[in-house]
Amino acid sequence: MIKAKELLAYLSLIHKGDWNLMYDDIRRKRRFDTKEAVSIVEKCGCKYVTLVDDDYPTILKECIKPPLVLWYRGNLELLSRFDRNVTIVGSRKCSDYAAEMTKKVASELAERGIGIVSGLAKGIDTAALSEANRFGKAIAVLGNGIDVNYPEENAALQEEIGRTGLLISEYPEGVGPEASHFPCRNRILACLSKLTLVAEAHEKSGTLITAAYALNLNRELACFPFRADEGSAGNMLIKDGALLVENASEVLEAIDYKLEKAKKDKRR
Repeated sequence: MIKAKELLAYLSLIHKGDWNLMYDDIRRKRRFDTKEAVSIVEKCGCKYVTLVDDDYPTILKECIKPPLVLWYRGNLELLSRFDRNVTIVGSRKCSDYAAEMTKKVASELAERGIGIVSGLAKGIDTAALSEANRFGKAIAVLGNGIDVNYPEENAALQEEIGRTGLLISEYPEGVGPEASHFPCRNRILACLSKLTLVAEAHEKSGTLITAAYALNLNRELACFPFRADEGSAGNMLIKDGALLVENASEVLEAIDYKLEKAKKDKRR
């Protein structure tokens, strides 16, 4: 007899994390060799949590096509309070202004105990996670297996986050990055936090996919402001109702972070 947890892990392994193929097998009640399935899962030896587990992040059940399996390395407890996480996304080829703003805000948020969720890509993701990692608050959501270094230049950062923060992916180990993975990954980025901060984006940026997911999930959306002549999609989002934020304090206010109240209550 195979447990539901093992079944989901097996389907993830044989379908390389493809949600649609996994769901199709479940819907069709596909038959398979249970002994072989259990053996494959046991040989994998990777940490994972499934939709049927008690420690599955509850907030992810709100996600479009909630991940059936999350493969992870690090501290899963970082996902226990979505209202204490902020997702930061933006351009791979970011401006110096956006990179510096991201580093400053991510550092100050992480220092206050806020988890920083991002995708480990070049540019804004790297700026956000490298700062958050100094405080053990980096949460990297990957579009490939957690053992695959992508981009390669972030290999050391990825390894450090696996030790002191959290690496998660719906793709099992050995699965490389593919273009189709990243829009799927973006729905998880948006779901894990109370607020998504668009540090920098342009009109056709993939960052806007994450922003759209955040809005569909009724999450707060915030952006850094840019000059009018810079063609910033963030400015357009602000015109459409996104919050304009310029520092960490404004982000904390947006997520209703009661830091001072918590300190006063503790003193009593």
